[in-house]
Amino acid sequence: MTLETLLHAWSASPCAKNFSNAVYRTARCSLLFGVAYAATVLVSGYGIRRDAPTLTHDQVIAAVNVEKHRFGLDDKTIRVTFTGPDTIKASAGLRFDGTYEITLSPDNCILPLVRHEMYHIGAGHCDDAHKRALNSDDHIVPMLRYLFINEPQAILYSSLADKL
Repeated sequence: MTLETLLHAWSASPCAKNFSNAVYRTARCSLLFGVAYAATVLVSGYGIRRDAPTLTHDQVIAAVNVEKHRFGLDDKTIRVTFTGPDTIKASAGLRFDGTYEITLSPDNCILPLVRHEMYHIGAGHCDDAHKRALNSDDHIVPMLRYLFINEPQAILYSSLADKL
């Protein structure tokens, strides 16, 4: 039996058709998620951030405290770190000592970004990422989860928090 005969037999089999259909469905779902993600980021996230006034350090800390209460995190320690003017950064994370940290650059000291980072903490995204980083060699699935689930949720929350 030649390789050509085997390939012809495989392509005519129901297994090959099921495999082909599964690949097609996966590609279609990935495209839909990609479009939904791009629309969420472009429409909800970045459009609203351009108009937001810059907050002082005291206002940022006050906003963090308001969001802590909103998420029921009053017993958690959340440290706010401000970077220098030469960096562009907004991030939230769980530190190894069990406290949380939000890092903001001067251009990112705006209420929507504070809410965005607080959502990551309040929804447990930082806890999940910390556990995965310690217990996993696979970084693709966590990155996809972050890009397609966690980040759009935080963007929507930051743009709709006033209406909640």
